Amino acid sequence: MNLPLVGIKSMGFRTMFGTWVAPGANVTFLGPPGVFESTYTENSRVATLNAALARCRSAKNDVIFVLPGYAENISTADYASSLGAGTKIIGLGTPGEASAPVLTWTLGTASFLLDVADVTIANMTLDWTGIADVLAPMTVSAVGCQMLGNLIIVQDGAIGADQGVEVGVGGSGFKFNGNTCTAVDADEPLTGGGVVEISGAANNIEVLDNYISGAAAATVGLIRVSAAATNLRIRRNQLMNLETTLGTVAILVSSATAMGAVTDNDIKLMTGADPNGADIGISLASATLILNARNYVVDDSDLGAILSEPHAGT
Repeated sequence: MNLPLVGIKSMGFRTMFGTWVAPGANVTFLGPPGVFESTYTENSRVATLNAALARCRSAKNDVIFVLPGYAENISTADYASSLGAGTKIIGLGTPGEASAPVLTWTLGTASFLLDVADVTIANMTLDWTGIADVLAPMTVSAVGCQMLGNLIIVQDGAIGADQGVEVGVGGSGFKFNGNTCTAVDADEPLTGGGVVEISGAANNIEVLDNYISGAAAATVGLIRVSAAATNLRIRRNQLMNLETTLGTVAILVSSATAMGAVTDNDIKLMTGADPNGADIGISLASATLILNARNYVVDDSDLGAILSEPHAGT
């Protein structure tokens, strides 16, 4: 069915990507001055994230469109403390471009908490390299949140995150899909948790279609499941573990009672040993409720990937 780009009140505003603005939702523009020429539209623009959040109502699916040229530092714990349930933060432009909207973490204690339901962050640049050893710059503790199509700069040389997005017990329904997570070398290994760490017994979590590059220690992995989460789908990811020590792993399920599917992932390890031996593409410990299928691993520069086997331990 062809849907109108601008719908009637009962339908909300639509694009070819689906409904961005739900019926009755308010729209706020976040970014620098000079984008709009009309006074009417300019009155819908604010310069800071918290000013935009102050205009959003809880559980009304209000939308913040983040304009090209916008940049702001995440400089305190729980920086977006007035975040309301259902808020959608949508970047306009292409992540990675010079003018792309960007949030930069600047303190090791800085954090952005997804602690209210149904929040979406999409098409943004999220820079975790503003200061060394950022621990869990983002945590998810509420149901139905999403991070979609973002560029996440995990590490840059000797500075960056020790851990990435942590999903706690309340984070059921979380979707981490279509994100590009980059690092340039092995100088700053992830030691606290993976780029995505599922540390709570949440249900129905998706980690799909991401490119994730980072240096992760052997007991960490780029994606780690350390709790009895259920109905997981970790699928179609491209994973580059840049850590050069032996025993590295890309996907680590350390909970014996976790349940779900880990399928169709492509994995690169760096140390040149047997990817089904010292270096493990996927380590399932004794998680007998995990489907492991069609996952490919390579750790040599001149060879193609081979099917990964499940391994006990780390």
